[in-house]
This record gives sequence, C-alpha cells and structure tokens, in this order.
Amino acid sequence: MKWKTFVSMTLLAISQMWAERLEPVGNAVELPKLIGKINVPAWQNGRSVRIDHDSGAVLLSDNSGRILAPIRPLLPGGRQQLTRTAAVGPDQSVVAVVSGSTDQGQSSSFLMFYDSAGQHLRTVRTRPYAPFHVSYAQDGTLWTVGRVYDERFEAVPGHEMVRHYSADGRLLKTALPTSLFPPSQQHPGRSSALAAGGDRIAVLLETAGEWVELDTNGQILGRYPWKKPSKSSLLSGISVTSEGEAYVAAQVDEPDISTGAMRTFIRLFRLDRAKGEFVELGGPQGHRLRGIAGTQGPSVVFWTGPNSLLHARPAR
Repeated sequence: MKWKTFVSMTLLAISQMWAERLEPVGNAVELPKLIGKINVPAWQNGRSVRIDHDSGAVLLSDNSGRILAPIRPLLPGGRQQLTRTAAVGPDQSVVAVVSGSTDQGQSSSFLMFYDSAGQHLRTVRTRPYAPFHVSYAQDGTLWTVGRVYDERFEAVPGHEMVRHYSADGRLLKTALPTSLFPPSQQHPGRSSALAAGGDRIAVLLETAGEWVELDTNGQILGRYPWKKPSKSSLLSGISVTSEGEAYVAAQVDEPDISTGAMRTFIRLFRLDRAKGEFVELGGPQGHRLRGIAGTQGPSVVFWTGPNSLLHARPAR
C-alpha cells in the first residue's frame, strides 16, 4: 500500500471514530491583537477576558471583538501587586483577583469588584485564603477555588478549598475540604480549574485525579475520576454549559500521523455521568483548537488562536 493511500485511509478512520463531536456555531470571533505579556483569552457571559501581566490590566472585548475600556486594578497606597485572574458576571460586572500586601505589610490576595462600566465598587481581602480561580454562577454570586495558608505560606491541613461569595463580596459558605482527598506532598488544587454552569459548580483537581461537582449550596453532587491523557499533557480549560454538559481540554504532544513529527494537539473529553467517566470526542472539523475559553449558553467557546474564539455545540 502506498504511503499517501495509507495516510488518507488512516485520517478517514480517525474522522469516523468519534461517536460524537462538536460542530461550529457561526464564525470565529477575531479579537484585536495586543502587544505585551497577554494571557490566552477566557470567555464569560458574552465577554472575552485577557490579563496584561505587564500592566496588570483586565482587558475585555464584546461579542464582536470590540475592545472595551480596560480595568486597571489598583490597591491603595501604591503597593506592589499582581493581577492573577478575572471573571465577568451575568450583569457584566467584573471581579479581579489581585495579590499584594495589606496595610500591615502582609502578603494577601484581594477580590476587587467593578460594575459593568468598569467603576471600582469595593475591595475584599481574603487572607489567609488565596483564590486560584474565580467563576460567576448565573445567580450573580461568585465561586472560587484556592488554598488557606499559614504564616510560612504552607497549606493549612484540612482547609476547605471552595469559597462562595455574594455579588458584593460577602463570604456565604465554604466547601470541599482537602481531607476528602488522599494525603499528598502537593496541594489537591495545585493544578486545578473551576467552572460554573447550569445548576452546578465543577472543580477539576488534576493533582488529586478528580472532577467534583457541587450544587449551589456547596453540597457534593458527584465525584468522577479524571486521568490525564498522558504524563506530559497539560490542562487546557474546562467548561460547564447552561445545560450542564461538562467538557475538559488537554494539550498533548503526539506524532503527526502524516509526517511522524511531534506536534501539539488538543484532546477533548465530555463527562458521561451515567457511565461515571470522561469520554473522548471530536472537535469542530476544519478548526485547530488551542483550548477551552468558557461557555455561552449551551455552547462551548474554544480559543483557536492567540486572538480568535469559536463557539461550538454537540452535532445534531
């Protein structure tokens, strides 16, 4: 059999192997190119979110890709600070997670809240809790996953990793204690992700090898095993749609089937709750995925390049 024929047949088999795949919804959204140390885009409630790690600004774009006025978190007193992540609420309000120091010179994390026009509303100090990720639920409340640390910046044993805040920054509840997971030298949330969608909040804990779902009261709905596709794979986003469908993207380095050269691919998985496992599925044909940026209603939003986003949903 000739090599080209073999390759063609193999590619055809791969294209047909998926029992399910996602298909594009509309055209990709092209975001303006930005200069600087900009992270990959996230998508939340009709806004793309990028962080300029040089200036600390939160950079937002709307559905059409139009740039909105940047939000520049600033702790009082001109303290040294770092903007770590941000999220957009259903009313277009914004929260930024900022690391800096308190008036007493102690290191701390802060939640900085802004209205839809980018006006600063309030700053909430979270010390000794340090949020890794933040996500708004559809009721406008804020969920976070992180760790509680002591004076030596070591994790406090048994602390609860998830915190639930009101829209104005009041702590409502805590959940998901580290004691639920096997003891390890690494914190269970060291490599983690958070997503809120439908009636649930999902936390992927790669270190612990689990996907955990909570209801809006912080009670555990289910725990599912998650196994990395390969030892070297990197988590490249998770999402939970408005219909409760849950997805994980993992970046892997594998041989290109046509050339044999190593290439970086995205493998996509959906949680099958009835089977209690993640099943692999195909992405939108004709698009090279880079990762999951978020969700918009029933659709998953992928980033397909440094400045482009694509909406997709299950093929009918």
